[in-house]
Amino acid sequence: MIGYAVTAQFYDALRDPTHERIHARIPRALAHRSIGVHPIIDIGAGTGLTTQVIAKAVPDIENLANEPDP
Repeated sequence: MIGYAVTAQFYDALRDPTHERIHARIPRALAHRSIGVHPIIDIGAGTGLTTQVIAKAVPDIENLANEPDP
């Protein structure tokens, strides 16, 4: 096993509380941006926690997730 493969199943349950504070900032940050029609790309998306927050914050914009670790 390489990369996150060993711990991926526990990632969401054991995530750092810092994620919640950062996730709370995302909708406010995106609300004040003129994103236009360009997609938002979450690079290194892990299990997709932040990707989901982005999708809820700007549902009209294409939201792509990329996780390079298998």
